[in-house]
Amino acid sequence: MDPREQIKAKIDIVPFIAEHIPLKQLGRNFKALCPFHGEKTPSFVVSPERQIWHCFGCGKGGDIFTFLMEFEKMEFVEALRTLAQRAGVKLTSLAPSHTEQLKERLFQINHLSSEFYHYLLTEHEVGEKARDYLKNRGMKKQTIDAFKLGFAPEKWELLFDYLTRKKGFTADEIEQTGLVARSQQGKYYDRFRNRIMFTLRDHRSNVVGFAGRLLDPDAKEAKYVNTPETSLYHKGELFYGFDITKEAIKKEDNAIIVEGEFDMLSSFQAGIPNVVALKGTALTLMQAKLIKRFTQNVALALDLDIAGDAASRRGIQIADNEGLNIKVIRGTGGKDPDEMIRNNPLAWKKAIKSAVSVYDFLIDSAIGRFDKKAPDGKKQITEEILPSISAIGNEIVKAHFIKRVAVELDTTEEVVVKQMEKLEKPMIASAPAVAAKQKPTSRQEVLEEYLMALLLQKGDKMLIQKVHPRLEANLLQNQVHEKVLHLLLGFYEREEIFDIRKFVKDIPVELLPTVDKLYLIDTEAIALEDVAFEVDQTIRELKVLLLKRQMEEVAVQLKKMEKEQNRKGFSTLERQFTTLSTRLLKLTTSVH
Repeated sequence: MDPREQIKAKIDIVPFIAEHIPLKQLGRNFKALCPFHGEKTPSFVVSPERQIWHCFGCGKGGDIFTFLMEFEKMEFVEALRTLAQRAGVKLTSLAPSHTEQLKERLFQINHLSSEFYHYLLTEHEVGEKARDYLKNRGMKKQTIDAFKLGFAPEKWELLFDYLTRKKGFTADEIEQTGLVARSQQGKYYDRFRNRIMFTLRDHRSNVVGFAGRLLDPDAKEAKYVNTPETSLYHKGELFYGFDITKEAIKKEDNAIIVEGEFDMLSSFQAGIPNVVALKGTALTLMQAKLIKRFTQNVALALDLDIAGDAASRRGIQIADNEGLNIKVIRGTGGKDPDEMIRNNPLAWKKAIKSAVSVYDFLIDSAIGRFDKKAPDGKKQITEEILPSISAIGNEIVKAHFIKRVAVELDTTEEVVVKQMEKLEKPMIASAPAVAAKQKPTSRQEVLEEYLMALLLQKGDKMLIQKVHPRLEANLLQNQVHEKVLHLLLGFYEREEIFDIRKFVKDIPVELLPTVDKLYLIDTEAIALEDVAFEVDQTIRELKVLLLKRQMEEVAVQLKKMEKEQNRKGFSTLERQFTTLSTRLLKLTTSVH
């Protein structure tokens, strides 16, 4: 058995996927909201019997390897190594590529730097001032250790010398992490100096970068400096603290999203473990997809100015489109959650419980900043909030907020809708391109897939042999379905009882995705005694579609002959059309 099959035999796909997204058992399969596209009705199906998954919304599917590759954006070799380590399977002949080796060294540099900064803060005399600063801000030692807070002294080459002379990394490697920069003279220097250091990890706990907060309030530098974009660090793809708090987020089924590192740490210390901090001021698509793996519910505790910020409103729309339920925490008693918690931790917890819908927040904020009674104020309010309301996916929810805007502005819902439609037109013209969805499925495809799913999941030898002669030429338009049916017939010539594991062993590999999809189509509602009837009805509908196609072809030929005044064979085609029409009438009016 090759390593891939060994791994699949040792790791059950259902609990593995359940570690990444919430699964719910429905019959013999499990369903979930797809993590790979925005949806609010589950279309992601996992089969414990076949050890496969398929999304009927976006069309993606496969096994445990393809899931991990898609979910974590891994190449196959990286996924193979990850799963092999988990399964305890030794890979003897798989040498890491140069790219993989470099990536691992960059991770090592970041990890060692985090430990270095943490040591300087917690153990070395150079970190005394930084320790006092954190103590004054209420940071506990357990928090400092858990999140690996550190300190970068006012030294230009301290970290660079440590990594090159003591740890043997090259200047080029260190530069690729963003920890050092190069002067115009070609000399390397530490990017972070005299700063409290926050270690930034991805959700797999890899150290990908750092954020440094200035310790000297009088220094003429930016208060915060982040690692620049590197091959490891992409600001819009992670949350600060998520590697530690993700399990609490899953358990609480809610994510509290704050803006700064201290906001996050203070909240964590105050007994709110399901909290993360944005790296930026607005949610991105990647962040929304990441948080959706653990919960559909988010509460934003951001700067009140987000209501008037276009980028923040786009982030809210992105989150809504991804199926997230969004609320906003409106706290008092401090300029931010950190200050509020230090003043009154109970008030912060109360504010979280009293979070309001994000759209109520946007409306309240706009009304608070503009005069809703003045014409100019009404114009400013509608221009700010109607694009966000227009983007709401749920029509009932959208109608609720349209009604509220109409009441607040003392107008009618019809007028609000009309103005919203006007504002939608320029938005559509400038809207960014989105990923293409699956093309709409035709009635023919739906019927074929349903027929094949019934035969594959619930058919038996007698039914298959009875059905086959009824499937006239061109009844199945999908040639892959025809091939699967032919293989199904061949299987029953050798076996009496169907076994999906035996069946897939002998079919061509290119047919596997289709068989997997057909095997995951939901047929749980069809009782075994009703299968023959369902199959009969489906074949009848397919024959109706076939007759209609044939009639359309004949009608096109007749029209062409009339246009060209060519009567040769005209009467034959007319008789053919009449015969087809009679068959169709008989098929659609017969009692069944």
